[in-house]
Amino acid sequence: MERVSPALLAAVAAGRIVLAPNTELANALFDAVQRVHRDAGHAVWPTPRVHDYSSWLRERHVERQLSEAVAPRLLSEVEERELWRMVIDTAQIGRDFLDPAGAARAARRARRTLFEYAIPIEALDAAHSEECAAFLEWNRAFERRCSALGCISADSLLQGQGSPGDPGSPGVSIDWIESPEWRPAARRWLEQHGRALRPQPQVQVELSIVKAPSPDTIPRLKGAGMQIITVPYPHNWDYMLRMDIPPFNDIRVRQAANYAMNRNEMVELLAGVAVPSHGIFIPQQRWYGKHNLSRRGNIRR
Repeated sequence: MERVSPALLAAVAAGRIVLAPNTELANALFDAVQRVHRDAGHAVWPTPRVHDYSSWLRERHVERQLSEAVAPRLLSEVEERELWRMVIDTAQIGRDFLDPAGAARAARRARRTLFEYAIPIEALDAAHSEECAAFLEWNRAFERRCSALGCISADSLLQGQGSPGDPGSPGVSIDWIESPEWRPAARRWLEQHGRALRPQPQVQVELSIVKAPSPDTIPRLKGAGMQIITVPYPHNWDYMLRMDIPPFNDIRVRQAANYAMNRNEMVELLAGVAVPSHGIFIPQQRWYGKHNLSRRGNIRR
């Protein structure tokens, strides 16, 4: 049974760059191409130029830094994380957080998601919420620090700052693997500058179990004919409330928030790949205990 499409093998043999939406898919395709050569009895073959999109953007920007003295330096993972932490620590909104590092991680994820979906950050101005106002303040502070340092973050590459521009040097061509995992901003650029390749169905099925897909990709994966298997396990996102200051220093407010939480609707927002939580354990575990479910999602109370 053929494991790699002829189009992919031809692209690799021609020295074309092949881009995948994530590291897992890129590594799996790289290994599949290597396996084809080994099974054919080849002793030597060119290294497949298969990369995940984010890593390729970083490599392109480093190349640009070496060739252009004015190109901004790309922050490392550690530098970017520390810069976000400094932003939260010194911001008017955030200095009293119990977990500023967690807030920094959340803000960084939010910024990257906006760039991945090509949503202008300024669009949050229309939300008129405290959360959006805080994020906008943090983002402006982050960009000011980057500008002062002469640096850009990795997510800025997704937006187009330090854009990859043309496909590359003369003689370098780009192909990209057709997949529902692509985010809109990346897919839009690739459709303009590259050629889509469709891997064999066997490869797609094999790869679908490598990485747990994010909830927003579930409908597209199912629409592509993939089988999604979910297994419940205790994976919790915890939000720590400040119970020493209003409003959550009042137990009645905490109880009201608990009553108002509609857990079933939250499961729907996550494409059904979650279970309503009534504690830190799932019902299948012997530590689950007993819970008064009448207190859940009861707006009248």
